[in-house]
Amino acid sequence: MWEKEYFHPLPEKRFEACKLVSCQVNKTSLITVETNKYSVPCDYVGQAAWAKNFCGSSNR
Repeated sequence: MWEKEYFHPLPEKRFEACKLVSCQVNKTSLITVETNKYSVPCDYVGQAAWAKNFCGSSNR
C-alpha cells in the first residue's frame, strides 16, 4: 500500500487509557474512587494516593 510510507512507528511504551484520580487514604485504610471504596495497605493511612480508573471498566 502506498500509505505505509506516511505511517509513523508505534511508541515503545504502550498508552494507558485511564484517568488518574487523586485520593486520600482514610483512617480505615480505604480510598474512594467515584462511588467505590478500595482498601490499601494500612501504612498509607492519612496519605495522598493516586488511583487509575481505566476507560471501559465497568462498575457492575
